[in-house]
Amino acid sequence: MENMIVIDIETTGKDPKKCSIVSIGAVNFCNPDEVFYGECQMEEDKEVTQEALEITGFTLEQIKDPSKPPVKELLYEFYNWSRQFKNRTLASMNPQALDWPILIEAFERYGIEWLYGHRAVDLHSQVYAEFLKLGIPVPLKGNVSALSSSHIFQLFGLPEEPKPHHALIGAIWTTEAFYRLLLGEPVILSEYPFRSPFLASQFHKIIRYI
Repeated sequence: MENMIVIDIETTGKDPKKCSIVSIGAVNFCNPDEVFYGECQMEEDKEVTQEALEITGFTLEQIKDPSKPPVKELLYEFYNWSRQFKNRTLASMNPQALDWPILIEAFERYGIEWLYGHRAVDLHSQVYAEFLKLGIPVPLKGNVSALSSSHIFQLFGLPEEPKPHHALIGAIWTTEAFYRLLLGEPVILSEYPFRSPFLASQFHKIIRYI
């Protein structure tokens, strides 16, 4: 089975140039027991939004904790962990929306070699393509896809991701959804029975809540 690194990050906001990374979680797709997680002290010149604090559950004191390593050190820790893999393709729920641009900005800022190419595997796009392939209408909100991470998780029999958001838990939930979509079986969260949302008898019951 081909490898990829399923990643999730926590930040102080959504703007790659203005916000700081505060944690990184990642899972080796081929061996989901092999994970990476680390937290860091936010960069002093970056902004923090109240929305980000509510999503992550971090307090200002926690993200400014001087006992935590700086962002650069956490990036190098992730860099060294990921170097062991022959295939370092990154995967996440919506990489182009947050994880990808913020990681690239941070790696460039600190002059760290970018090992991850310029393509990522996107869970949303994979599920969206499955809808198109089977001729199932994509649920919309405001004339665009309404397939959020919580919707996709529920489609495959998973509960909503625990709140507040945690980078490693996010990476684990996303890995599990990839397995259920691509291989049709659970891998980490086997306590939640797998179901295929693309069986017509189940799909319309599940999708109504979106």
